Amino acid sequence: MKFRARFYGKTNYQDSLGLQEEAVLLSHENPQILGFEFDPVITLGRSAKEAQEVVQAAKWPTYRVPRGGKATFHSPGQLVIYPICNIKVFEIGVRSWVERQLKVTQRTLQKCSPNHQFQVSMERAGVYSEVGKVASIGIRLERGVSTFGLAINLKNDPQLFECIRP
Repeated sequence: MKFRARFYGKTNYQDSLGLQEEAVLLSHENPQILGFEFDPVITLGRSAKEAQEVVQAAKWPTYRVPRGGKATFHSPGQLVIYPICNIKVFEIGVRSWVERQLKVTQRTLQKCSPNHQFQVSMERAGVYSEVGKVASIGIRLERGVSTFGLAINLKNDPQLFECIRP
């Protein structure tokens, strides 16, 4: 299966939701990988409790989204990757799909930064190095089609994450 990849660059978060919806309509014939970079924004997954997790929400826009996970902070310097496809064609379940994405991310980070060690944590839904969490994942699966995906911290300011209480 071949994926069509498109990097949109800096994108308004709400616009990215529309682009995902368009990709879902094409996902059966044309699986896609969408890439973005967002201005500061907080997204709240299905497991997030707004009052407990977001400390400074008034500072940035906050969106409740239908993906798994808790609160995530997106900002410039973070690569956001949304693989949009029907995972039924791979004959795997959701856990295997998440694990595959995290392992690909781990291998890619290891190649790009050979002086660091990266480990996948399925329990904490991310990829970690000696400096902490460098990638997180939160997906939505509806009728076999996966949306949302990974956020990889490349050159963003880690202090901005202090707005989220773990």
